Amino acid sequence: MTNQLLLPKLTWPMLLDALLKMRTIEGFTVTGNDLLFLTQLGFVEGDGSLSEAGRQLCDLIHVRKEADSVDSITHDAVASVPATQALLQSLMGLKDITVDQARMALVFAGLSEEEVDARLTNFLMVLNSNCVITYNRKNRSIRLLISPKQAAAPSHIYIDRTRPYSNDLWIREVLRECRGSIMWLDKYFQKEALEWIWREATADNIGRIEIVSTADDDGTDPLAVADYKRLKKELEAKGISVEWRVLKRSESHDFHDRWILDDVDLCYNLPSINSIKSGQRSELHRSPNHAEIRAIFTEYFAKARSV
Repeated sequence: MTNQLLLPKLTWPMLLDALLKMRTIEGFTVTGNDLLFLTQLGFVEGDGSLSEAGRQLCDLIHVRKEADSVDSITHDAVASVPATQALLQSLMGLKDITVDQARMALVFAGLSEEEVDARLTNFLMVLNSNCVITYNRKNRSIRLLISPKQAAAPSHIYIDRTRPYSNDLWIREVLRECRGSIMWLDKYFQKEALEWIWREATADNIGRIEIVSTADDDGTDPLAVADYKRLKKELEAKGISVEWRVLKRSESHDFHDRWILDDVDLCYNLPSINSIKSGQRSELHRSPNHAEIRAIFTEYFAKARSV
């Protein structure tokens, strides 16, 4: 749910009113995408109750009446949700953006045409109300007010063939955010990812790089192994240990997805390296399951053998 593309049915004033009712009326809640959208904003808990951030926002609006603080909080929240990030990433750098372009960007990102057609105008008004875009309903024109790039990599990253540079940039942003170690679990790890690692791994942030993939009876691509050994030698001279291990395909039937994680709490579910490099429409998602994936990675790393 935290990574799902969602468009609210309620208008922005109605969403804020729903928060007020949740603050004052016991048992009141909203339903469907509106509840999930408020959860993505951080104002509602997973169980449907008002979060601490939601309570604080209500106090700022209705008691303290601190409009500037309210605007800052809601702007940051709306800017960070997956649907907003998908839209910003797709439209970044374009001039004279039309509503039709925004519509197709969200459809290409994975939303159904029916949902987009029913809720796009309202969603654009939500973004307009929170200074993420300017939206002229009369001219059906859009102007982006912010970039999708953040201090931390977005929780939702959309990959598309029309942005080959951005695709590389986003995966590098994820690697740059890693602290302590980079752990990469991918059945079909490819040598192209070694370049991303080389560009982003510094001894200031990273002390260890561990990769787990699989190999068939023919073994691992010798060109990839040669690149790996050169990278290993170079990074270890800088104080960063590097270890690439492989499992037999027969030993890895119980994992399918691919992950990058670090020693703290970063955990991203990602498409194949080939999908990122070729720009096949796909997505990277920040996962809340760091502890579980870390345990899985540790188990596989212990079983695997060095290439």
